[in-house]
Amino acid sequence: MDKGWDITRFLIKQNDNSEDGFLKILDSKYIESGKAKRVNELLCGINSDGIKEVCDRKLMAKKQVYLAKRLENWTEQNFWNYILPHLETYKKAFQKAVELNHGIVFHFH
Repeated sequence: MDKGWDITRFLIKQNDNSEDGFLKILDSKYIESGKAKRVNELLCGINSDGIKEVCDRKLMAKKQVYLAKRLENWTEQNFWNYILPHLETYKKAFQKAVELNHGIVFHFH
């Protein structure tokens, strides 16, 4: 994934409805397979509508989410055309880790 990774991760965490805020684990350098299963379960409950509901581009820029300041003035359509494919890639990556049942998901900065 390219620079849209940080924005997408931020929006996913904002959409986390788990009682323990489990998706903050996405800030970890790597996620072991057992925890990847829970991430996958939670990601299955997140869709583009939910992501759009929690999206606050000014907040992202204020919190210095990488690339958010540059995208702050993009049109809505351009912004979502850029971000939503990252959400799907994110979901596919964790689904694949669960299917393999012994994968580790790495997050490169």
